[in-house]
Amino acid sequence: MNTLIKYINYFLLICSVSFPFCALSTDNLDDYVEAEKTWGDVLNPQHTIPEKGFQAYYININNPKAVMHSEVVERIALNEIRKPFHGIPTEYFGAYWVGNIHITKDGLYQLAVKEYSENKTRVLLNRHVVFSPLNEDSAVLRLKKGTYTMEVEHITNYDYSSIDVLVNITPLVNPVDKNDLPSRIKALNLPDDTVVFFVSAAHSKDETKRIKVDVTQTEKPYLLILTGRWGNYWDVTGNQPELIIYNDFNRGSIVKADAGIPVWTWNESLYYKSSKTFLHQCDCDDRGNVSSCHDVYKFAKLPEQVKVLTGFPLAGVSAEQKGKGQAMLVPEIAINAQTQQAIQKFLEHYNKMEKVCEERVSQPMEELIKSN
Repeated sequence: MNTLIKYINYFLLICSVSFPFCALSTDNLDDYVEAEKTWGDVLNPQHTIPEKGFQAYYININNPKAVMHSEVVERIALNEIRKPFHGIPTEYFGAYWVGNIHITKDGLYQLAVKEYSENKTRVLLNRHVVFSPLNEDSAVLRLKKGTYTMEVEHITNYDYSSIDVLVNITPLVNPVDKNDLPSRIKALNLPDDTVVFFVSAAHSKDETKRIKVDVTQTEKPYLLILTGRWGNYWDVTGNQPELIIYNDFNRGSIVKADAGIPVWTWNESLYYKSSKTFLHQCDCDDRGNVSSCHDVYKFAKLPEQVKVLTGFPLAGVSAEQKGKGQAMLVPEIAINAQTQQAIQKFLEHYNKMEKVCEERVSQPMEELIKSN
């Protein structure tokens, strides 16, 4: 049943942004069941709601009526917390968040919920249950302009891992197709000296999934490509780009940047690791494939991929987070003449090893050791 619901939600998510008839099948809020009881009735009996953000209540599910800690948070997100949180062991962790969200216009909105499959989360808007443990990943909602009270109830229920959950509601957008990207960028009429910076992080090191991206080492106009997984909250500071392209929208990833900057999402994911050295020596596996240097090879192909996709050269990459709360500096590695020379030398080595590995596996047994 869970798998069926997952595919239905995914179909609505993709279809509703492309074809009007799909949007008609999306439920209005009043079509969702209204909850008779919520955790807030017990944990927040006065139904207090902060002016901004969400009031969080953290509990131990062995004694669920006792609030262990309460605080106001900017967003509903906890990121891979592997030790007791406010004195609550991860396997007994529960949380309740309540706050107002403001919908600025009528339309379709994506509710993204990211959690481990063993966890349980329920999401309510004006007490209507719009997400429950039977759902997976995301749902599409038709909402009217106005203010809504959002409540989230969560149980970790995973005794050998960590606390990890994200919930947000954002306007539903149509991902840009990779094949359409070059023409879409060309239509922006960007300056000829525009360059591209590529930033990658599988997941944030911050407890609230924030990744601060600080772009200060360029005076040229630039495009920013952000690649990640698991619902990152990208916070772009410093010199602002002409365009931002990011992935993983359907799992809750969002981007914060200056107003007026175009922000596009797509379903692609370029390679998300970088390499500071191209001195890796490739080996051959027993099937005749090149091994031990795939990470470097994929990174070496990145400048070519970016140029084809955007029409502009890759000027730098960043893929290292220094630590909790610290910004990713852009670029970490500049793609200059020296870097290009190292990339070219590595690719020549890789291409040579492809032939060596293929010949090694196809060589007859009697030819492996030749007699004089």
